[in-house]
Amino acid sequence: MTGRWIWENSLNKKDEYADFKAKFAADGKSAVRVRVSCDTDFTLYINGKLAGFGQYPDYPHYKIYESFDVTSLAKQGENILAIEAYHGGETSTHYLGKSGVRFDVACGDKIVLQSGKKVQSRLSRVYRSHAEKYVTAQLGYSYACDVTKYDGWKTDESACGFHDSAEIPGMAETLLPRPVRKPKCGELVKGVPIETRETCFLFDLGREEKGYPALSVFAPARTKLRLCWGEHISDGKVRREIEGRDFSVEITLPAGKTEFISYFLRLGARYLQIDCEDDLRVEYCGLRAAYYPHAEKSPYRASTPLRQKIYDTCVRTLELCMHDHYEDCPWREQAMYALDSRNQMLCGYFAFGEYEFARASLELMCNDRTADGYMTICFPTDFALKIPSFSLYFFMQMREYMQYSGDRSLSEKYDGKLAGLLDLFLSRMENGLIPNFYGDRNFWNFYEWSDGLSGNIFTEEKKRFDLPLNCLLGIAMQNADEIHAALGKEKRYGGRIADMRAKINETFYCEDKGVYRDFSDSEHYSEFGNALAVLCGAAGDDRAAGICERLAAKDGVLTPASLSTAAFVYDALLCVNKQKYADFIISDIDEKYGYMLTKGATSFWETLAGADDFGGAGSLCHGWSAVPVYYYHILGESVRS
Repeated sequence: MTGRWIWENSLNKKDEYADFKAKFAADGKSAVRVRVSCDTDFTLYINGKLAGFGQYPDYPHYKIYESFDVTSLAKQGENILAIEAYHGGETSTHYLGKSGVRFDVACGDKIVLQSGKKVQSRLSRVYRSHAEKYVTAQLGYSYACDVTKYDGWKTDESACGFHDSAEIPGMAETLLPRPVRKPKCGELVKGVPIETRETCFLFDLGREEKGYPALSVFAPARTKLRLCWGEHISDGKVRREIEGRDFSVEITLPAGKTEFISYFLRLGARYLQIDCEDDLRVEYCGLRAAYYPHAEKSPYRASTPLRQKIYDTCVRTLELCMHDHYEDCPWREQAMYALDSRNQMLCGYFAFGEYEFARASLELMCNDRTADGYMTICFPTDFALKIPSFSLYFFMQMREYMQYSGDRSLSEKYDGKLAGLLDLFLSRMENGLIPNFYGDRNFWNFYEWSDGLSGNIFTEEKKRFDLPLNCLLGIAMQNADEIHAALGKEKRYGGRIADMRAKINETFYCEDKGVYRDFSDSEHYSEFGNALAVLCGAAGDDRAAGICERLAAKDGVLTPASLSTAAFVYDALLCVNKQKYADFIISDIDEKYGYMLTKGATSFWETLAGADDFGGAGSLCHGWSAVPVYYYHILGESVRS
């Protein structure tokens, strides 16, 4: 890709919007292509018409460019390219680099325009810069835009305030093409008005949706409105403000009719709400749906209407949680975590029969670089916070991708990263086990959202030994050895695995209860921890059989696994006796997922507590909850009731 990195200024300020415009000539015969890359996002116009948008999430050292065929928008002779670009801030879903945009335009094989200091730019007059008003720590900043200040700059050469751009040094010279297909904009999903209170309008999209806000409004005079979105309604309104989060954007409209759409923030919502200063006539309020274009879906026909509904809703949950990479939820975070995406990848192999998306997400994770070598909490980000246990799911993801896709090249390419990461964990060994990550508030000893296993975020915890962490390390070593074997390399960890199993039994197994405790300093017992003890091989045949009987009995001794980790419980049961426990697994899915459906779920939730969890911020669409897809396929729904 040609061109130089440029920006409106060289100050590198957060939450800043800039306009760029330049001319290029087309011959009217050859194909015209535009390539663009930026930090953080952009929207591209040719002759005033939308030509493309959306920067692939990346790293400063792993920089991606977007490519658009704009032949249909270009005309013979002179054309105007316009780019609205946005530089965000520090979030857990974005690696904050320098403010910059880079582009070139090709007509046939000839580059006819490229970014440089002579490209004209200015700070946006429509979008307000530097407000730094967070939606959430994951989604980043909201926006405020004043449509009345648009001066036609995308097509009008006389628009004022433009000047030469500043070249930005130190940004990536080598750029890579987008590794997956771009998300597509589908139909406009219009909300159905369900309540109007003077200057408040509430709309129901009918089900969970994700996309870009689109309005058609008639205002008798210049007016400001707030567009709010959410998955929940409380007291007849969208829950806009939840414990420091603010799910809203501000839009100022001129008098008369305005059709508005913005591509700078993708929303996940069931409900939309307009709060305004004056009376409005709202023709429609909705989302321009955004979805990842799968090559095809694997057909599945369930044995009962309930299971078909569960399966179809799981697939829709997966689709709502994938755009550029896997996302935990479309509403609150849009973040790629290792645990969440492991469940999503595994289900996606069966639901979609597609591996390109998983590979691209794994490669993004592989390009994570931190000073201490441990993986960040999400990808891509430079957040200091880390969840150590999540780094260990990465080995599982890499092994399963190779298993289901047959592609060994990714593991070959990043074998050094796998080995280095595992060595970091093993270097912390103390007498055969690793302690929790104590004394450092940037390590969150999280395992799952159930009582006693969620850890304490931003807290310097005391030293102890945790069953889940050590079991996951043992499983990571098993996965690493399976990867090495598939690559024709020597297995490295057999002896360490055996020693760790013995130490896990010595430290955590309680003979009187017949189960494993979760922590070395307390009597806490969980389904998740005991399932991991089976899966890592610490529990021998007799112990494993007894533990599985307890898991299936649900006798109240073990803290139940949440939706995020139920897969590990199911896997432990299948590992011990598939024939015996297949029916239990399918029945358990019937119960939990049937419950969500009876409560009106159109996608599956973060936890069974639904919207009321996490202080009213419980997600009603969470990718990790799609695990029935996998078990329906491998078990064939053993229970035929």
